Amino acid sequence: MIYGHITIADHVTVSAGTLIMKSLTEPGTYTGVYPFSSHQRWLKNAAHVRQLDELARRVRELEGRLGKAERGKT
Repeated sequence: MIYGHITIADHVTVSAGTLIMKSLTEPGTYTGVYPFSSHQRWLKNAAHVRQLDELARRVRELEGRLGKAERGKT
């Protein structure tokens, strides 16, 4: 999906379903719906997204521990 009048550099690959809203001036593979990013960055972000539930659980646990520690100081 390409939106508007933009320039796409040579040696650019855009994955299916990727929304391109500005010119791509660097060669490479771009992936994502919105916003697009380099393929390597997209892969890294996708790996993080798969771990969000576990990360959120750990943050809640740590916030609880921190709250208890702060209450103990008063």
